[in-house]
Amino acid sequence: MKRILRRQKSGYALSLILCLIGLTALFMPLWKTWPKVSSAQNPFSVFWTLLWTEQLDFIPGIEFKLAYLTILGAIALIFGVVIWSLSRQWFSPARQTVLFQCPFCKKQWRASPGKGLVLCPHCRQLVHPKMIEK
Repeated sequence: MKRILRRQKSGYALSLILCLIGLTALFMPLWKTWPKVSSAQNPFSVFWTLLWTEQLDFIPGIEFKLAYLTILGAIALIFGVVIWSLSRQWFSPARQTVLFQCPFCKKQWRASPGKGLVLCPHCRQLVHPKMIEK
């Protein structure tokens, strides 16, 4: 059975923006703490303590702890992936049949309504059939 993939461009754009924001927000604490973490004996515990003690100044007067930035980045990345997966939709075209009648032999048959000229299965002529019922 044939399936059609439908993509929503606005969903793709929004998910790309959210994923980039999330990756940037996750990369910033790592970049800020890397000099201290790389020289430590226990890097994970040093990184964990630096997340809750170090602060990052975006705009003078507004400070964020690196842990909050990490949480924001993870949330943005998760929402970006969810929006990306929801912006893709698979459809299966409906197969409906219609009752046709040949104008020459007046016999009827069922077929899909997508064709203009068809070959009558009874008299084998190329005809424009008349649609009897849907």
